[in-house]
Amino acid sequence: MITNLIRAASIFSSHYRTSGISFLNNCQNLAEFQQIISQLEAVKAENLGLRPSELSTYFRKGRTTYFKVYENPDFSMGVFCLSKGWYSFSITTSINYKDS
Repeated sequence: MITNLIRAASIFSSHYRTSGISFLNNCQNLAEFQQIISQLEAVKAENLGLRPSELSTYFRKGRTTYFKVYENPDFSMGVFCLSKGWYSFSITTSINYKDS
């Protein structure tokens, strides 16, 4: 699972390095991008080494936890764990902070 995701990201990264920023235009239509998306949609907590008994540790209210999945000189891949509702709370807090 994770190996396939890393492989797809490596191919995508390689094309980006050779083609430049224009490679990202309409990248959602590229097979490499679709492979990354399909692999991400299939990732489960177990694929990251998280046990069901540990989920409450990583998804605590008001906390963000980061797991590094893979890193090489070309790209890094990680997962941010957010508790339910935390994203909308963070955005609201940021907006209110900027407005004051």
